[in-house]
Amino acid sequence: MPKISTTLFIFLFFTAVNAFAIKMNLEDFAQHVEKVIQKSFPEWDCHLQDSSALICGNATIGIENLRRRTIEIKAEENAIDDIIIQHVGLAKAHSLQPGERVPVNNRNVTTAGTEAWPDAELLRPQLVPIEYSKHLGDNNVSEFLPGILIAWAIDYPDRYEFVLDNHIQQWSVTRDSVRDKALHNLEKISAQLNIQAQRPKDPSLPGKWLSIAVNDGYAAARILLPSVRKRIVELLGDNYFIAFPNRDFLIAWSNDFANHMEYMAQVEKDFKSRHHPLSPEIFIGNAQGVRKASASELTAVITSKPLSYKSDSAQAKCKKPKAQIADYGIYKAIEGGRVEAEDVTTGYNTTIYGKELVKKTTNIPAKLGINFGFRYALQCENMDAATVPVTIRVFHPKMRNPLTDKESTESFWTDNAWTDRTNIHSGWVFAEPWEIVQGKFHIQVLAGDDIIAEKEFTVE
Repeated sequence: MPKISTTLFIFLFFTAVNAFAIKMNLEDFAQHVEKVIQKSFPEWDCHLQDSSALICGNATIGIENLRRRTIEIKAEENAIDDIIIQHVGLAKAHSLQPGERVPVNNRNVTTAGTEAWPDAELLRPQLVPIEYSKHLGDNNVSEFLPGILIAWAIDYPDRYEFVLDNHIQQWSVTRDSVRDKALHNLEKISAQLNIQAQRPKDPSLPGKWLSIAVNDGYAAARILLPSVRKRIVELLGDNYFIAFPNRDFLIAWSNDFANHMEYMAQVEKDFKSRHHPLSPEIFIGNAQGVRKASASELTAVITSKPLSYKSDSAQAKCKKPKAQIADYGIYKAIEGGRVEAEDVTTGYNTTIYGKELVKKTTNIPAKLGINFGFRYALQCENMDAATVPVTIRVFHPKMRNPLTDKESTESFWTDNAWTDRTNIHSGWVFAEPWEIVQGKFHIQVLAGDDIIAEKEFTVE
């Protein structure tokens, strides 16, 4: 990764409303900022990167956050230019050497940080996407998880900066000192943090979940604190699942949680739709740290199978499982994502949450995206069993995966069937063009070696 050690990011955070700035859309406001800065700082090379950022020398000014500030502090029209000049002046001051001054409309702004580490109490650890490394420089970030880095932030009352090489030089401190102080500060402001676990909406279902959504910009970063990891283990147990869809949200759930699939899908949705996205991935946590979940562990999430699950003992709890097909045909489904599955021709399973029967039929059109199969209810002779491990087996016409050259006429995967549900879904999705082959698709559900439900469909 290229090392660019002098780039400066300034993000401004505020929250109220003003009419003038609202009149301008983001693009118009960005152009207005560019004109003001070029007039006020003619010696500084400033240009718009796009409507989201203004590049001035080695500084990057966030346009959206600057606009939000002018709106939220209710700045009048004639005060907006002064606000722009003031904060861009601070950015320019921070890009200079200690003691240098820069004229700002006949005023002076002195380089910050000339005293002995004046910003120490404002330091915080921050999680950032891996793309930030090219802006902050390799020296100023460290690896945390795949796709996520740790950076160090200065949380000023009116703005937010990342620690860069020039800060380290001005303060005459080591990066280890910055790290230790930032973690200490976050621990201190988190002392009264009340983390509690919740049960599923249906209290009869297993598992617990919790979230941290503190509105200070460091919700996800709190996983770096040993006290927080210890508390999560106390509430959820070891080897819990955890995700960081964005900077301002952390969510975790136990490895026996009934709503694994829905939460995985929501993590991906939040990652795509929320500000300050971090990662759509699911991770495994314990008191020592966090790591990326393996494919087999993710399969356990999707099938609602806890990591400590013992199939033989669980199967023994259910006597003579029987299934009754509730409906069948073509369904409208919401995909919850994909996980690796070596015994499926595609190489992955498409997970589904939320299904609606569109048409009751066994004749299936050979079209991409078609979801077909059946839903069933499960009963046991002894109704105290919560789940029954099952295998879904599909006999189908020959398919060949062009990426792996794997050919097959049979696919299968494992699942958990709940005795208290009447709409357990088993089926097939045409997710890849090469899957669409005409002929018979015979879908079976097996409990042990016994077929408890099956249906044949004709793709044409």
